[in-house]
Amino acid sequence: VSILRMSRFVQQLTHRNLRLTFDITSTQPTGEMRPTEFTPSAFVSIAKNFRNASYPVDPLDNNAPPDGSLSTSNNVLARNYLLITPSSNIKLRVYKKMVVDCEGDRLETVYGWCNALKDCLYDILKTVRDFREAKLEFSQPRINNLIASGPLHPCNAFKLYNAILSELGLFTLNGRDRPTEKSSMICLNHRIAGTTHSPSFTITDSSVRIMGCINPDYLNSIYRQLYALSEKVGV
Repeated sequence: VSILRMSRFVQQLTHRNLRLTFDITSTQPTGEMRPTEFTPSAFVSIAKNFRNASYPVDPLDNNAPPDGSLSTSNNVLARNYLLITPSSNIKLRVYKKMVVDCEGDRLETVYGWCNALKDCLYDILKTVRDFREAKLEFSQPRINNLIASGPLHPCNAFKLYNAILSELGLFTLNGRDRPTEKSSMICLNHRIAGTTHSPSFTITDSSVRIMGCINPDYLNSIYRQLYALSEKVGV
């Protein structure tokens, strides 16, 4: 069974004295390490792979070959496509690392990071919604208010991140309105030194850590939505 542990990539977003780094480490089924570019259209790219690839095993089927091997001799597939099969031992650990140079702990630098995060998520959402032929509107009015009300307060940055994941429609379970630790199995941890109203407010390297153990049912639900998305947009 081919298991995608997600290819390694590093994407940096520079904003003033800020470096925001996304780091995902993984291996392809062949054991080969290959960089996978993560762009705002990443979800659509994955959906396209699901539609076009001839899979050795059905990516929507939880039943894997008993010998644990690929059921086809065409190993080119393993090199060219994202071959993912739900498996009980799949564990996905995503670390979102960021480095902030506060230059004397200036609070505006932290605000700069929050707004950079907001812009990044906004672009991702816009791309996905464009492919869905949907208008760029949030279903939750409070999110619209956060986006439109100028500088984003650090306290709300992580709330916005969590809510946008829900808006994408790819990270919810059982029809829940928004992901939680139990429903999405993605735990969002943030530890902030100081207080939001203190000049010494900083964000440390360990501030944002997304860690999840993804079970087969959750993974399978994402596959189905991606496949349905690829059918709808005709990719």
